[in-house]
Amino acid sequence: MIPWYLWVFQPKKNHKAITFYFLSRRYGTSPRFFPLFNEFNLTQIILFRGSRFVGVDRIYLKFIPIFIIIFKKRLAAYENFITFNSSTNCAVATNTILNIDDPSYSSEELKQLQLWENKIFSSGYESVFVCTSEYMKAYFESHALKSRIVVIPQGHGNRFPISTGNNGGSDALDFVYISPTIDAKGDRHENHKMWDASTLLFEIWPKVTDPKARLHLIGKLGENACSILEDSRVISYGLMSIEDCSTILPQFHVALYPRVHDNGWMPQKLIEYLGAGLPVIAFEMIDTQIVAELGIGTLVSSVEDFALTMAEYVINPDISNNQKAMCSKFAENYSWKSLAKRFENIYF
Repeated sequence: MIPWYLWVFQPKKNHKAITFYFLSRRYGTSPRFFPLFNEFNLTQIILFRGSRFVGVDRIYLKFIPIFIIIFKKRLAAYENFITFNSSTNCAVATNTILNIDDPSYSSEELKQLQLWENKIFSSGYESVFVCTSEYMKAYFESHALKSRIVVIPQGHGNRFPISTGNNGGSDALDFVYISPTIDAKGDRHENHKMWDASTLLFEIWPKVTDPKARLHLIGKLGENACSILEDSRVISYGLMSIEDCSTILPQFHVALYPRVHDNGWMPQKLIEYLGAGLPVIAFEMIDTQIVAELGIGTLVSSVEDFALTMAEYVINPDISNNQKAMCSKFAENYSWKSLAKRFENIYF
């Protein structure tokens, strides 16, 4: 990885591909990029580092396409160019891989993708779309895109061995829910498709009455969401860093994914739970298909079934123990290191 201003003056090295990475200091950056790119061995990564000052990140993001246009010839010296930008102005005369993170494309945006790939093909090169799920692959294929489409799912960075069985002989079963923001009705992010936890806090959890069930919440609780802490079985940790979360997650028994909005892609959070060896209870939808496919949890269709399933896990720990074994079986396949190797195998 090299800062852009040093790459400009550096002689080309023996890399099979080149790409860009923008690291913001003010906002969250997709885990799809930095952990994945950090495991690459055959790829030159040009780093654009953001600023803590308001507005600078926007300037950088506008600058990157201009940078690509200015240095097109130099970028074309690499056999493969990995990009996140499908603008035809940013098309480089070399084999190009469009790395798509959690896509949702309108008909107009799909037309833009077709124009982009046609420009690559007309220059005598190949293009590849990399997406995160078989669902999105089928979606692209149904719209007659000519590029090869490869699925590289979301990954995890857990390097700790996955434990089996319950901790310390305790009868308690520890459920965990993690989100940067945990809000409820009346809080700032009520009705937010990712941060509103009302379904879990006020519909599901009150139906779980077993005193041996404990709910651990990792994230910043809103004022109204904090009322759940009146239940002594609920423990709040506040907002934690990614590193601290990776350390603490394996200590729990079962992860919860109570979101009801279906995006049609593979959520990063589910793979983080897999890497930590945590079975998942979730609602049945496209986003959560991997849970059923790998046997790493249970999918339910209603709030009532969600609560009943949690109760069953408390009564019968063998359910979670067996699913932990499945997590252990598949975890390495979804590590960023394994996925980076798969990604670099795409190169022409």
